[in-house]
Amino acid sequence: MYKNEKDNNIEITLPLVSKNEDNAVFPLVINVLTKFWGEITPDDEISQRTTLYPNHRGTIFIEGLEIIEEKFNLLSKVYRGSLDDLKKRLGQGIPLIVILPGINETIQFATIVTGYDPEEKRLITYVPEPDSFGAIPEERFFNEWAQEDFLTLMIYPGDAQIYSKTVHLRLKKPINFFRS
Repeated sequence: MYKNEKDNNIEITLPLVSKNEDNAVFPLVINVLTKFWGEITPDDEISQRTTLYPNHRGTIFIEGLEIIEEKFNLLSKVYRGSLDDLKKRLGQGIPLIVILPGINETIQFATIVTGYDPEEKRLITYVPEPDSFGAIPEERFFNEWAQEDFLTLMIYPGDAQIYSKTVHLRLKKPINFFRS
Protein backbone atom coordinates (compact mmCIF):
# COMPACT_ATOMS: atom_id res chain seq x y z
CA MET A 1 0.00 0.00 0.00
CA TYR A 2 1.17 3.47 -0.81
CA LYS A 3 0.14 6.34 1.42
CA ASN A 4 1.54 9.79 0.84
CA GLU A 5 1.43 11.53 4.21
CA LYS A 6 1.88 14.93 2.55
CA ASP A 7 -1.31 14.87 0.51
CA ASN A 8 -3.14 11.89 2.11
CA ASN A 9 -3.32 9.92 -1.14
CA ILE A 10 -3.98 6.24 -0.59
CA GLU A 11 -3.27 3.65 -3.25
CA ILE A 12 -3.25 -0.11 -2.75
CA THR A 13 -1.34 -2.07 -5.37
CA LEU A 14 -3.17 -5.20 -6.49
CA PRO A 15 -1.87 -8.13 -8.56
CA LEU A 16 -2.52 -8.04 -12.28
CA VAL A 17 -5.03 -10.75 -13.20
CA SER A 18 -6.03 -11.43 -16.79
CA LYS A 19 -9.60 -10.64 -17.87
CA ASN A 20 -9.65 -14.23 -19.16
CA GLU A 21 -9.60 -15.44 -15.55
CA ASP A 22 -13.08 -14.03 -14.97
CA ASN A 23 -15.49 -16.87 -14.31
CA ALA A 24 -19.19 -17.20 -13.51
CA VAL A 25 -18.47 -18.77 -10.10
CA PHE A 26 -15.19 -16.96 -9.37
CA PRO A 27 -15.47 -13.43 -10.75
CA LEU A 28 -12.39 -11.39 -11.53
CA VAL A 29 -12.80 -9.12 -8.50
CA ILE A 30 -12.79 -12.09 -6.11
CA ASN A 31 -9.88 -13.65 -7.99
CA VAL A 32 -7.83 -10.44 -7.68
CA LEU A 33 -8.49 -10.07 -3.95
CA THR A 34 -7.76 -13.75 -3.31
CA LYS A 35 -4.34 -13.27 -4.92
CA PHE A 36 -3.88 -9.96 -3.09
CA TRP A 37 -4.21 -11.83 0.21
CA GLY A 38 -1.59 -14.36 -0.95
CA GLU A 39 -3.74 -17.31 -1.98
CA ILE A 40 -3.54 -19.40 -5.15
CA THR A 41 -6.68 -19.64 -7.25
CA PRO A 42 -8.31 -23.09 -6.77
CA ASP A 43 -8.72 -23.90 -10.46
CA ASP A 44 -10.05 -27.44 -9.94
CA GLU A 45 -12.78 -26.25 -7.56
CA ILE A 46 -13.72 -23.42 -9.93
CA SER A 47 -13.93 -25.78 -12.92
CA GLN A 48 -16.05 -28.24 -10.96
CA ARG A 49 -18.52 -25.59 -9.81
CA THR A 50 -18.69 -23.96 -13.25
CA THR A 51 -20.16 -27.17 -14.67
CA LEU A 52 -23.18 -26.63 -12.41
CA TYR A 53 -24.09 -23.52 -14.45
CA PRO A 54 -23.54 -24.47 -18.11
CA ASN A 55 -25.67 -21.74 -19.69
CA HIS A 56 -25.42 -19.00 -17.08
CA ARG A 57 -24.38 -15.63 -18.50
CA GLY A 58 -23.87 -13.77 -15.24
CA THR A 59 -21.74 -13.97 -12.15
CA ILE A 60 -22.70 -16.01 -9.11
CA PHE A 61 -20.86 -14.15 -6.37
CA ILE A 62 -22.05 -16.42 -3.58
CA GLU A 63 -20.16 -19.34 -5.14
CA GLY A 64 -16.91 -17.36 -5.20
CA LEU A 65 -17.37 -16.20 -1.63
CA GLU A 66 -18.09 -19.75 -0.54
CA ILE A 67 -14.95 -21.01 -2.29
CA ILE A 68 -12.66 -18.51 -0.55
CA GLU A 69 -14.20 -19.17 2.84
CA GLU A 70 -13.96 -22.97 2.44
CA LYS A 71 -10.52 -23.18 0.81
CA PHE A 72 -8.64 -20.33 2.47
CA ASN A 73 -8.46 -18.41 5.69
CA LEU A 74 -10.44 -15.60 4.07
CA LEU A 75 -13.74 -14.16 5.21
CA SER A 76 -16.22 -11.93 3.45
CA LYS A 77 -18.75 -9.38 4.51
CA VAL A 78 -21.51 -7.94 2.34
CA TYR A 79 -22.93 -4.68 3.64
CA ARG A 80 -24.20 -1.20 2.87
CA GLY A 81 -21.08 0.94 2.75
CA SER A 82 -20.37 4.65 2.95
CA LEU A 83 -17.64 6.94 1.66
CA ASP A 84 -16.27 7.27 5.19
CA ASP A 85 -16.12 3.48 5.59
CA LEU A 86 -14.52 3.13 2.15
CA LYS A 87 -11.79 5.64 2.99
CA LYS A 88 -11.27 4.03 6.41
CA ARG A 89 -10.83 0.56 4.92
CA LEU A 90 -8.46 1.86 2.25
CA GLY A 91 -6.43 3.50 5.01
CA GLN A 92 -6.28 0.10 6.73
CA GLY A 93 -4.94 -1.46 3.52
CA ILE A 94 -8.19 -3.25 2.66
CA PRO A 95 -9.45 -2.81 -0.91
CA LEU A 96 -13.24 -3.11 -1.25
CA ILE A 97 -15.50 -4.43 -3.97
CA VAL A 98 -18.39 -2.11 -4.77
CA ILE A 99 -21.36 -2.69 -7.03
CA LEU A 100 -22.14 0.01 -9.58
CA PRO A 101 -24.87 0.27 -12.20
CA GLY A 102 -24.06 -1.30 -15.53
CA ILE A 103 -24.65 -0.12 -19.06
CA ASN A 104 -26.56 -1.72 -21.90
CA GLU A 105 -27.11 -5.44 -21.19
CA THR A 106 -24.97 -5.38 -18.07
CA ILE A 107 -27.37 -4.65 -15.22
CA GLN A 108 -24.68 -4.21 -12.55
CA PHE A 109 -20.94 -4.57 -12.35
CA ALA A 110 -18.43 -5.05 -9.58
CA THR A 111 -15.23 -3.06 -9.30
CA ILE A 112 -12.46 -2.89 -6.74
CA VAL A 113 -11.74 0.45 -5.11
CA THR A 114 -7.98 0.62 -4.53
CA GLY A 115 -7.37 4.20 -3.54
CA TYR A 116 -8.46 7.75 -2.94
CA ASP A 117 -7.01 11.06 -4.08
CA PRO A 118 -8.37 13.76 -1.73
CA GLU A 119 -6.82 16.60 -3.72
CA GLU A 120 -8.68 15.68 -6.90
CA LYS A 121 -11.56 14.05 -4.96
CA ARG A 122 -11.36 10.88 -7.01
CA LEU A 123 -11.70 7.21 -6.13
CA ILE A 124 -9.15 4.95 -7.76
CA THR A 125 -10.37 1.62 -9.16
CA TYR A 126 -8.67 -1.54 -10.36
CA VAL A 127 -8.26 -2.07 -14.11
CA PRO A 128 -6.94 -5.49 -15.23
CA GLU A 129 -4.30 -4.03 -17.56
CA PRO A 130 -0.65 -3.17 -16.90
CA ASP A 131 -0.01 0.35 -15.59
CA SER A 132 -3.72 1.23 -15.69
CA PHE A 133 -6.30 2.36 -13.18
CA GLY A 134 -9.67 4.05 -13.13
CA ALA A 135 -10.24 7.43 -11.51
CA ILE A 136 -13.87 8.31 -10.80
CA PRO A 137 -14.82 11.74 -9.42
CA GLU A 138 -16.17 11.31 -5.89
CA GLU A 139 -19.56 12.88 -6.59
CA ARG A 140 -20.16 10.73 -9.69
CA PHE A 141 -18.97 7.61 -7.84
CA PHE A 142 -21.27 8.38 -4.90
CA ASN A 143 -24.30 8.96 -7.15
CA GLU A 144 -23.75 5.75 -9.11
CA TRP A 145 -23.01 3.69 -6.00
CA ALA A 146 -26.19 5.08 -4.39
CA GLN A 147 -28.21 3.56 -7.26
CA GLU A 148 -27.06 0.15 -6.01
CA ASP A 149 -27.78 1.04 -2.38
CA PHE A 150 -24.05 1.34 -1.56
CA LEU A 151 -23.57 -2.42 -1.91
CA THR A 152 -20.08 -3.31 -0.68
CA LEU A 153 -18.13 -6.56 -0.33
CA MET A 154 -15.10 -6.86 1.89
CA ILE A 155 -12.76 -9.84 1.63
CA TYR A 156 -10.18 -10.11 4.39
CA PRO A 157 -8.01 -12.66 6.22
CA GLY A 158 -9.81 -14.63 8.90
CA ASP A 159 -7.20 -13.67 11.48
CA ALA A 160 -7.54 -9.92 10.81
CA GLN A 161 -9.14 -7.86 13.51
CA ILE A 162 -11.88 -6.02 11.63
CA TYR A 163 -14.06 -3.96 13.92
CA SER A 164 -17.34 -2.76 12.54
CA LYS A 165 -20.98 -2.55 13.44
CA THR A 166 -23.27 -5.21 12.10
CA VAL A 167 -25.14 -3.80 9.15
CA HIS A 168 -28.50 -5.16 8.10
CA LEU A 169 -28.74 -4.97 4.35
CA ARG A 170 -32.06 -4.30 2.67
CA LEU A 171 -31.66 -4.33 -1.07
CA LYS A 172 -33.84 -2.26 -3.37
CA LYS A 173 -33.47 -4.96 -6.02
CA PRO A 174 -31.91 -8.42 -6.14
CA ILE A 175 -28.22 -8.84 -6.85
CA ASN A 176 -27.94 -10.14 -10.40
CA PHE A 177 -24.80 -9.73 -12.47
CA PHE A 178 -24.93 -10.19 -16.24
CA ARG A 179 -22.15 -10.13 -18.75
CA SER A 180 -22.75 -8.28 -21.96
